[in-house]
Amino acid sequence: MNNDQWYRNRLNGDFAESIAMTHFSALGYKVERTGIEHTAPFYAQLQYEVKSRDYDVSAYSNKIFKFHSKFPDFIASRVTQRPNNTPIMSTIFIEVKYRKNVDLAVLREEVKGQYEHYISSGYPIFIYLLSKTITNERDVAYRTEIRPNNFRLFFCYLIQENALWWEAGCPSFDKYPIYKYEYNGRTETFNRVYKDLIIGYLNGLSD
Repeated sequence: MNNDQWYRNRLNGDFAESIAMTHFSALGYKVERTGIEHTAPFYAQLQYEVKSRDYDVSAYSNKIFKFHSKFPDFIASRVTQRPNNTPIMSTIFIEVKYRKNVDLAVLREEVKGQYEHYISSGYPIFIYLLSKTITNERDVAYRTEIRPNNFRLFFCYLIQENALWWEAGCPSFDKYPIYKYEYNGRTETFNRVYKDLIIGYLNGLSD
């Protein structure tokens, strides 16, 4: 695959990652990049080229390729407090994807295979997906009609065999503390940020 395609994919990926970083930062998380595209961008481009061209790769380099493909895009951490002021540390791994059109079942298996070592050890991967269209609506367990004009945002908590896809905006997000942030007497939620900030931003891109 040529360099132009790699850079187009990089632009799309950076765009989706910026949305994800904003979303979780607004929920009190410190979001840090751990993906190879940012820690070693030249090396990431070589990885991409090796997959599509006839490269002679040494055994040692091949081991490094496999090792470095196993870091998710982000680690998001925050510290909250219980009512008795005991601090609570929360950390999650986030893999961000951008797709113009996507088969959700296929993508779930793709990410599951990539991060099997985390999942099998009991560490879930959160897939944060920004897409324009999907191939099968039946793959979405929890959906909503509250969405931007030209995009859809999905989330998958990848820890079990048939992890479910949730569409951002569905009421189920509001049931879980990991998607809420309480501070200064107010509560910020995953859906509030999505509806009032992210949808408005995405819609503004086409104005």
